[in-house]
Amino acid sequence: MTSPLRLLVCFGLAALFALPGPISAADPDLRAQAEQLATLRGEVEALADELALTKDTLRSDLRGLQAESADLEARIRREEQRLASLQLETERLQSATREAKDASAVLIPVLHEAMDGIDAGIAAGLPFRVQERRDEVRTLRKQLDDGMLPPSTVASRLWTLMEDELQLTRENGLYQQIVPLGDSEVLAEVARLGMVALYYRTDAGEVGKATRSGGTWRFVPFTSPEEQQVTQELFVSLRKQIRTGWFQLAQPFPEDS
Repeated sequence: MTSPLRLLVCFGLAALFALPGPISAADPDLRAQAEQLATLRGEVEALADELALTKDTLRSDLRGLQAESADLEARIRREEQRLASLQLETERLQSATREAKDASAVLIPVLHEAMDGIDAGIAAGLPFRVQERRDEVRTLRKQLDDGMLPPSTVASRLWTLMEDELQLTRENGLYQQIVPLGDSEVLAEVARLGMVALYYRTDAGEVGKATRSGGTWRFVPFTSPEEQQVTQELFVSLRKQIRTGWFQLAQPFPEDS
């Protein structure tokens, strides 16, 4: 479709060329006008081509936007479906959580009873790292009471703690712990033989044994040279990683008077 400007330029040129006689050098104004019209015609054609190109570009962009719009609508529909599925799953999980909470409430008194039993057993048993082991039970109890852990998790950790306690009965080893001796406390090396006997050795070379009397545990030094000798040999054997076999022990059986 020809633009009005292009038609005007064409009519102007036609009128110019229809004038009688050739354009001579004596008609500078007329020649200048002709050159100006020719220039304008070229500019109009260039603008017309640019306009056509712009229209094509806009049509292409429009088609691209329409395609993107259709893709976005499809994504929105998929997200709406996914959101509906998530809402259903959330409702199912909320229902399951309520049921689990009801079931967990039944576990709480059972867990408290089990922790009371373990704590009492540690307190009354061989004085091996008692405070440290009881602190584990107390921490677990606090996490349960404060709601920091669900009862199911507490039950799992309590079971692990019980397994650790049972493992102590099956192992021998050397450890470090604070030992009350007289009016002071000393960091000593201790030899634990299962949960049956606990011997100690200080840096000064003093050796002795944990002895229970009247339900109370005390660390009593050995005064007999023979008991001192066999206890020193026990520490040497355990230090050499000899954890099984026959050991000669001083006062091998627990006493309780």
